[in-house]
Amino acid sequence: MEATSTENNGNGPRTEIREKAPTVFQAYFRSIVPMLKRPGEFFDGLSEKDGCGRAAAFLLISSVFFACASLVAIRDRHFTIVSIFWVNAVGMPVISAFFCFITTTLATRRRVAFSLMFSIFAYAAGTVMLVSWVPFFAWVTEPWKWYLVCLGMVNALRMTWRQALLSSGLAIGCLYLFFYSLFPVIAAVKGWLCGL
Repeated sequence: MEATSTENNGNGPRTEIREKAPTVFQAYFRSIVPMLKRPGEFFDGLSEKDGCGRAAAFLLISSVFFACASLVAIRDRHFTIVSIFWVNAVGMPVISAFFCFITTTLATRRRVAFSLMFSIFAYAAGTVMLVSWVPFFAWVTEPWKWYLVCLGMVNALRMTWRQALLSSGLAIGCLYLFFYSLFPVIAAVKGWLCGL
């Protein structure tokens, strides 16, 4: 995709200047650097009009890096393990954004665009994935991720810190209950797979 513009060079007809759209990796680095340096300003620039395409691409690139880097930390270097890490890295921000979208709508009674909520979670989780593959870093990266999420809700959704903390706290509670309710299903599937 190219952006075009015309300009008069003073000697006759207008000349056309073509500016190439950034590649996926250029767009990724244009997002990751501000997220590491000035995340508040980055989230301040997010809007509903942006959609969630760029955020989804950002999350996918970070999740591939996370899954591949996780191979360093585990002994069993199987494709299945990497696939599980990748699905988890992509799926958790989507599920978290869904629960936070619901809790924000119910707790604050405000209309919130899901695409913007997803973008906040995608950028927050994608940024944290750069170091979250390191063993025992979850104690640092999880609070950092939720701090970035709250910062995103304050700057992009124009919520107060109190509303952001309430919504994210309720979302964490919903996530816990959701996965706790899945444990019997996972245990049954695991038992079935072991019996094959």
